[in-house]
Amino acid sequence: MGQIVIDIPNKASRRYKVEKAADARKLLGILDDLLSGEEPLRSLTKQQLQDLRDGIESERILNEWRQTGNSVSVEELRKELGLS
Repeated sequence: MGQIVIDIPNKASRRYKVEKAADARKLLGILDDLLSGEEPLRSLTKQQLQDLRDGIESERILNEWRQTGNSVSVEELRKELGLS
């Protein structure tokens, strides 16, 4: 079992567990591309960085749904959020 440590310039603290080797390779590829040089990161806006985080989180959730088979329908979400 491997581990990645990423130092970031804010006080956020998160821990993720990657179950599949294929997902780990994909994550490492994304990190390598994202962090290949500091200059590209400086040119990203806060919104772009948040979009990247959201994309990674949504991939994690989708993979969890695929593994467990547990999901929520749109109708259930609407009811929960009071949008029905």
